[in-house]
Amino acid sequence: SGTLPVYAIANGLTSLGPDLGSNKFPTLRTPKVLMITGDGVSPESAGEIWHLLDTRYEMPVTMVESDRTGRVNFLDYNVLILPDGNYPRLSAEKVREFARNGGTVVALGGALRWLKGAGLAMLEFRNAGNPNPIRRAYEYLDEDRGARRMPGAIFEAELDLSHPLCFGYERTRLPMFLGDTTFIETAKNPYATPAVFTAAPLLAGYIHAGQKPLVANSAAVVVCGTGRGRIICFAGDPNFRAFWYGTNRLFANAIFWGNLVSSEAVERN
Repeated sequence: SGTLPVYAIANGLTSLGPDLGSNKFPTLRTPKVLMITGDGVSPESAGEIWHLLDTRYEMPVTMVESDRTGRVNFLDYNVLILPDGNYPRLSAEKVREFARNGGTVVALGGALRWLKGAGLAMLEFRNAGNPNPIRRAYEYLDEDRGARRMPGAIFEAELDLSHPLCFGYERTRLPMFLGDTTFIETAKNPYATPAVFTAAPLLAGYIHAGQKPLVANSAAVVVCGTGRGRIICFAGDPNFRAFWYGTNRLFANAIFWGNLVSSEAVERN
């Protein structure tokens, strides 16, 4: 367990910044987390999240399979997690109602395409063009396909340290692990991309030359919104194999502080 410093104060007035107890201090809420699992959801992604919340943070998380969400009242929760995957059986209307009523949706990887298709997240994706426009012999098909895969590499992202999702970070540069993932453009709203990959982001590992432009200057995290809710979109996996601690904080901040992001700092449809 960690420790927190405690400071004594004489009164609520401050010499710099807002006074203690002013309306500049938002009220925090206890996260009530619901995570979608089951058919179409990556078991690795869901398992990493479950381990992080249950074992490391010792906080409760309710898990429900996507084809059984009709029996669940989403409004009993305030955080909905969509791990990497696809969600053909998940009701877009239930998620929309959840977000409009102030819920926070935290989505990873492939879940972003579902959100986009459901009209819940204003995202633009980067897609690879034809990597081999010249004629190639059939015998090279497997070799070329393997070369275009990104089994895992470390990339550098730049953080906006003033953003609620970057609370607790002290450096503007953060190594992030990416495998085969979803690449998204930065938001049109200038305040809605708290983490973006740098122009030359590769720090370690392999990436096909044709994929480098997909990562460079792309968004690592975008915050969208609908109604009073926030939809926080991670291009990659911030909880990779339960040991990539550097980006765990981004994910945790999305759960704890996601609802504090200003309505003027979200990408909207």
